[in-house]
Amino acid sequence: MNRTKNELADYAWNPVTGCLKDCRYCYARKSAIRFASDWRRNLAERPKVQQVGEKLFELDTPWKTKSQRFLNSPTGFLPTMHKYRFDWPQKVKVGSSIMVCTDGDLFGPWVPEEWILQVFAAADEAPQHQYIFLTQYPERYKQLANHEKLPQNKNFWYGSTATVRESSVWANEHYNAFVAIEPLLGPFEGDVTKAFQKLKWVIIGAETGRNVGKVIPKAEWIKDILTSADATDTPVFMRSSMESVVGAENMRREKPQPLLQRVPSDVQKERLWEYCAVCGKYRPMKEMYALLLRRKRGDSPERVAYMCPECYEQFSRDNFEKGKDDEV
Repeated sequence: MNRTKNELADYAWNPVTGCLKDCRYCYARKSAIRFASDWRRNLAERPKVQQVGEKLFELDTPWKTKSQRFLNSPTGFLPTMHKYRFDWPQKVKVGSSIMVCTDGDLFGPWVPEEWILQVFAAADEAPQHQYIFLTQYPERYKQLANHEKLPQNKNFWYGSTATVRESSVWANEHYNAFVAIEPLLGPFEGDVTKAFQKLKWVIIGAETGRNVGKVIPKAEWIKDILTSADATDTPVFMRSSMESVVGAENMRREKPQPLLQRVPSDVQKERLWEYCAVCGKYRPMKEMYALLLRRKRGDSPERVAYMCPECYEQFSRDNFEKGKDDEV
């Protein structure tokens, strides 16, 4: 799992790749096929790749070519589960934001429910992270929620991709639901903007690339979305593709508070956090003062405790004269 250039998250995690919907503006499809080598030939390599359904495949291990090169998508853009990637989030110890399945659609109607549940279970093994899901098939969220199979985890974010006002958007106040209006291809009003009161986040992006007939968002489309979002105090994040449309001075780059935080794991806290000896606050050692004890002159100092900046300042005022050394 590598750091991503995606503006929404720190990392991209792709335990499931591929999609059967042929969107003309899909960069993931173009990239997957470009770097898949001869993916049709790869499909014939058994048991290296296992076919588990019509146009559905599974890989137990990374795909290495004869030239010792690894392929991220050896099956092209056909839906594929990469089982060896399940533990990747556990290898990142500091809590980060992770985009899940950026190289496909985890909730497409062709994806077995078992795959989805396995991804949820793998994410649960590394609860320090914020997981961002995004789909063009939000009705799958509703189906899973109705059967109590959609986790209500506070660190799970469920997004619906919408491009026109007829797009389906899933909004539920009991979940971290959001909408990604990208690319913005027309005006938005009605049911979509009414749903903002149940959404935790709104993302807006313009169509990129050099496609013939590329749509440039109109000012009134953007204004309507912003008005609806601001009426419900919903954070708005504009993709960099919007800068040429609205201007740098009007760019909105807001995120929900949990997605701004980097949370250390319990293992990291054990090694890098400590309690203040005075007030008892638990915080990173690097933010505190180390209290050193030297038993006699010439001995190396021994670290015995930590003190937070607030308690240290109070201790200094109470015990040291201005201008004198702080060494005790």
